[in-house]
Amino acid sequence: MQTINNLWSRLKQQPVVFQGLALLLVVWLVISHAWMTDDAYFSFRSVDNFINGYGLTWNVTERVQGFTHPLWVLLLSGAYAFTHEIYLTSIAISLACTLGLAWLLLRRIGQTAWHGLLGLGLLCLSTAFVDYSTSGLENPLTHLLLAVFLWLFLRQPKQQDHLLALALMAGLAALNRLDTILFYGPALAYLWWRSPKKLAALGSLLLGFLPLIAWEVFSIVYYGFPFPNTYYAKALNYVSAAQEAWAGLNYFYFTLRFDPLTWAVILAGLATAWWSQQARPRLVAAGILLYLAYILQIGGDFMGGRFLSAAYLASTLLLVVYLLPALRPRGRGALLAAAFGLSLLAASPPYFLYARDFATARWQGVVDERMIYAQTNLVRIDALHAFNSQPEHTLLNKAAYLARMLWRGTGFRLEAENDWIELGRELRASAEAQDGVTYLPQGANGFTGFYAGPQVYFIHGLALTDGLLARVPPIYNPNWRSGHFMRRIPEGYLEIEASQITQLPDAALDTYYQAIRRVTHGPLFTPERWQAIWALNTRPFTDWLPEHLTAFRFPKLASATVALQPGQPAEVQLSFAGQGAAAQVSFAERIFTSTLELSTSAGDAFDLYLLGENETELGRVHLAAQPGRGHTVPLPAAVASEGVVAIRLVPVRVYNHAADGEYTLHSLLIPLH
Repeated sequence: MQTINNLWSRLKQQPVVFQGLALLLVVWLVISHAWMTDDAYFSFRSVDNFINGYGLTWNVTERVQGFTHPLWVLLLSGAYAFTHEIYLTSIAISLACTLGLAWLLLRRIGQTAWHGLLGLGLLCLSTAFVDYSTSGLENPLTHLLLAVFLWLFLRQPKQQDHLLALALMAGLAALNRLDTILFYGPALAYLWWRSPKKLAALGSLLLGFLPLIAWEVFSIVYYGFPFPNTYYAKALNYVSAAQEAWAGLNYFYFTLRFDPLTWAVILAGLATAWWSQQARPRLVAAGILLYLAYILQIGGDFMGGRFLSAAYLASTLLLVVYLLPALRPRGRGALLAAAFGLSLLAASPPYFLYARDFATARWQGVVDERMIYAQTNLVRIDALHAFNSQPEHTLLNKAAYLARMLWRGTGFRLEAENDWIELGRELRASAEAQDGVTYLPQGANGFTGFYAGPQVYFIHGLALTDGLLARVPPIYNPNWRSGHFMRRIPEGYLEIEASQITQLPDAALDTYYQAIRRVTHGPLFTPERWQAIWALNTRPFTDWLPEHLTAFRFPKLASATVALQPGQPAEVQLSFAGQGAAAQVSFAERIFTSTLELSTSAGDAFDLYLLGENETELGRVHLAAQPGRGHTVPLPAAVASEGVVAIRLVPVRVYNHAADGEYTLHSLLIPLH
């Protein structure tokens, strides 16, 4: 026993041994959980096009930015130019970023080696952090840049010369993903305000953000727009602020339910910043809160944990710098033990290769994305699960099977596997056989797009990579999902893109489309193109084509015209179903009433739009779902006095309770008073 105690005492004096073991643990966790999401392959197709001389494009004939992380794409492109392989290349770069972060935490951020080890232990217990240390998305680079910034800001506060370096880290982080600037804003504003030479400090800030400024100039010149095409496809939608916020809360709840440690550490980091009574940690906490508020406001995402990994990292570093030094050794051990116990409640703890029972965690449209794409995992966890799920296989059998897979090399895959990948290969072979470009009007995914190659042109229904569709109203879907807003493909659009015709049949829409085409296809520096760039960036769609809004939003609009008399019900019987469905009743004469009675399908919730001339919205009333059919609707006084030309009945879901998809408007009545 004495010998063991002596050995332990010597080991404690050599923390470098534990640091080495910790780095090996990080390597194993990243490799064993390395995977690829389909969304990453949208960027990978642009990387492939870029390296093969087609520019930073999705479809090689048009300049559209189909990715949200320019710095990550440029980093991948530099490596891909040498490897000409994207799967292992992306994993290797992700691992390098995570190891850089781990080294920084162990050797620079923690006051002692043990503080750094405890902080790294917390990172290794978060499903959100470990899962998005790969995936093909920009998170690993976001993590590394944020860690460098916080090291300079929290651990080197007396050296004012760091302002340029801090601004550079923030600028690179924003170039990597623009919305992460919220993490850095409060700290940079504080440093600028504290600087005695504000003009010089402003110059340092601008110099640090020069890479981002240069990209924005390039983006406007090359693409014609300051933001990624994905922004226009996702942000310009029909969802109310209240519904977006509720979806954001649902996104937060997914992680609270299936990965509770992540939220526990985020909240602990915020509490530590407040408890410290120091400006710098509170400014970091303010950045975390701003970012979380932003995620809430945009409705979260469908990838559980993706947008919480950076907040988790920032909170962990706050704990390392401010809480751990204030705790005694037993308190630090208790903290790590509590974190480990809480991590056991996760659906897929990082030290497990796959989710319990291989189940995919789902909650109201949010999913465990790594398990959705289990067949992209570097370690063949799908094969491992198939063996482990057999009841006759003991724990020893399972361990032996894993060891044999690793020893023989059969436990790893060298490329993602998915049915969409096979489809892409088939399309590529077909296009090469035809020796031309194949045009497809389908909701292409990243896997298919990357493997189909440059000779296959996709009209993408979700509009993530399409210049026109991203700038027309999405089809209304009461059961909308964050980031998924489908568009109606206009008549003739496929043919005009394939150069089979020169104009869209709809003349007004063609004028709008030709302006977009001039930006995305035409020569860069013609006056006509720059006029189109200005017009498209300063005038919304409703300014260009107000009469087309309903056609795009409600392609399944059921309509009728009635003569409505007070006290006499009008039988309407409008049935409508599915996405893009609504009912609209126009009145033969403008009606003036303070109350309207409707009979609708029971159990459905609706928004009733009160319309004036040219479908101008005068007001909106929510009709809650109820067992019976009848609704008595009081009209706002201003609407009652102005008169209503038409009403539109739009189905809605109640928060996250899905609408049923089939609806009916039976009758209307102006009651007698």
